[in-house]
Amino acid sequence: MNEKFKKLNNKEYFLLLAGIFLTLSAYFRAINGDLILDDLLFISHEKLAEYKYLTFYSRSFSIATFALNYKIAGIDPTWFRTTNIFLHIITSLALYYLTRLILMTPVIKDDFIKKNSFFIAAAVCVVFMLHPIHTGVVNYIVQRMALLAAMFSFIGYIFYIKGALNSNKAFIYLPLSALSFLLALFSKENAIMAILLIPLFDYIFISAFDWQKIKHKLLIFLVILSCFIIIAVYKLNAAAIFNELISLYENINQPMRFYGWMGIDIDWTPLQYLLTELRIVSRYILLMVFPVPAFMVFDYSNAYPVSKSLFNPLTTILSLSFLFALIFLALKYLKRLPLVSFGILWFFITISLESFLMLGLDPYFEHRNYMPSFGIFLALIPFFASITSAKVRIKKEFILLPLIIVLFLFTFTRNSAWVSAESLLTDTISKVPQNVRAIINLSSIYTLKKDFQKAESYLNMALKEPLSYSTRFNAHLNLATLYKKTKRYDNAETIIDNYLNDTSLLKETELSALYFLKGELSKNKGNIGDAKLFIEKAYSLNKKNPAFLLSLAQIYLYYNDFKKAKSLLNDCIKIEPNNELAHLFLGDIYMLEDLEKAEWYYSKVFKNQQPISLEQIPRESLFNFGQLKMFKGDTVQAQMLFEKAIQKDPYFYPPYIFLGDIFLSKGELDKSITYSEKALLFKEYFDKNDPNTILIYYNLAEAYHKKGQLNEARKNLLTFISLAKSNNKLEAYVVKAKEKLKSLE
Repeated sequence: MNEKFKKLNNKEYFLLLAGIFLTLSAYFRAINGDLILDDLLFISHEKLAEYKYLTFYSRSFSIATFALNYKIAGIDPTWFRTTNIFLHIITSLALYYLTRLILMTPVIKDDFIKKNSFFIAAAVCVVFMLHPIHTGVVNYIVQRMALLAAMFSFIGYIFYIKGALNSNKAFIYLPLSALSFLLALFSKENAIMAILLIPLFDYIFISAFDWQKIKHKLLIFLVILSCFIIIAVYKLNAAAIFNELISLYENINQPMRFYGWMGIDIDWTPLQYLLTELRIVSRYILLMVFPVPAFMVFDYSNAYPVSKSLFNPLTTILSLSFLFALIFLALKYLKRLPLVSFGILWFFITISLESFLMLGLDPYFEHRNYMPSFGIFLALIPFFASITSAKVRIKKEFILLPLIIVLFLFTFTRNSAWVSAESLLTDTISKVPQNVRAIINLSSIYTLKKDFQKAESYLNMALKEPLSYSTRFNAHLNLATLYKKTKRYDNAETIIDNYLNDTSLLKETELSALYFLKGELSKNKGNIGDAKLFIEKAYSLNKKNPAFLLSLAQIYLYYNDFKKAKSLLNDCIKIEPNNELAHLFLGDIYMLEDLEKAEWYYSKVFKNQQPISLEQIPRESLFNFGQLKMFKGDTVQAQMLFEKAIQKDPYFYPPYIFLGDIFLSKGELDKSITYSEKALLFKEYFDKNDPNTILIYYNLAEAYHKKGQLNEARKNLLTFISLAKSNNKLEAYVVKAKEKLKSLE
């Protein structure tokens, strides 16, 4: 590299800082969005709680960053998404530096580009940073994998250029380059395509098309690439996947068999898949040039219109012609227009793994353009230069600033879809009404929101579509869950039993979900024995599912098997350290044996007087913690907890007894009498061994006595003495009652 880097001037600083500020402004709109689709598979307590150290296997570095997020803030999507935003900014800045290095290489002859290399590199960086096609990578948390693969690939190229052009420091830079590419590969497998492009990159920008310079490096390239291929084979299971792909290509006109990496309900032939991808990749390019949010779709799932042949639809042959023309021009003008040519080849090669080679992947995801998009932006630089250096000159700032504002507005607008899972899925379905995956996921959201009518209508809509066995199962499982929540237990059991009659096609996870739901239905119907049987079956298939552990613990609590319940609840907390229900149940258990421990477990949930939603808290836990607070002398908190227990279940009588006692001690006699008499409305359900149910009459006598209603006081004292005389725990109260009775005569 002949020219030394100059310091950034104010324009470049302003451009980069403006890009960062606008990026933060655009993405923070959706900072609190939900986990969706694969987020839920990778980002869970079950997956991350026991993570200890980095090991090298498929996408392990990305998962290590998820684990680090988890260690810092638990399962908080805001922190995961914030991390993605800052990694996106770092990736963009790495891209700025890489572009800057490329534009300073000897092969770039254009004077305007040479003189303005810093400004142009900053422009590429900011366009990359603000382009709305990248909202999928930044907001779809699990696609940090694609983000990190791109970031480390760009850093790998930076170190490679510096090492290749500075022989004195090559021993430092080239190993750093190899390490960066290794981290990229273990972030996501598509990084292998960027690695394969290194010889072409060197031939164009380092060797400047001088065959004599590059031919001496070919052996080194071969050794390095072989090492990465060996790593891919042994650590990323590439050999097995390659064999499966070969079988698909050998049967190019046969419907594809399902393999682990493939999308659901992709029953196309390999040829149809490849032809369809021609149209999809053309659409990606169109979106990069005209990034209008109205054209952007998070996920087409299996709903993308299939190309049946080259001419059906006609856009298939048009797309093939368009893509072929781009590749042809890139190869033809490789030496004359190196930036354009390399940019086009970079795009096609880096996107080819997910769009063409890996047959049967979900056909359409815009996040796949994250690393490839650099090629399109690089290819546009000469056109930017030609406009600004033409006879009728247009200042570069007058082109770039409006472009940045438009991109910011588009990205800000597109992020409105990512505000929540509901908004994203609603946006997807509005653009792709046949997207069954989105429909089923949206129905789950409405079920959680208790909008059961909407949830059911979406599920019925999904079930009208032709579905694979697995997708139909998921839709039916959601429908059975909905029936359970709306107390249509027989309808739910019909669905479950239909699948349990033939389990041959069910996966283990699917079978365990059926057993669990069947057990929950039995529990709701009062068949605790059946519930125990089915939930134990679910647990035997998956011993790390927190829902299974909690449900089984509840059953053991019902049978007073506190030892087994305690073990299951502790296992649950190991998997989900913040599981509030597990803490509540443990608090209930320790109320019988260790009040200090009970208070500790309850306080984990009720800290700052802001417990989890009332619907989730068992009435017994509210009552027990109220008792504990009352024992500690905190009648204010005890009153609040008892009132919440009644709000939860107005027919649950014990809190009425204690509220009568609290208001008596406060001198609020009418309230005390009201709550005590409400408790007596349920006396046919009283536990005869509970002395508190007898003390109601003592408290009523006290309240009436203080109000001056002596006949009522006398009547309640007589009732109390009659009931309490056989209860050893109330001997002291009986003595007091008899003394008070004498004073009333």
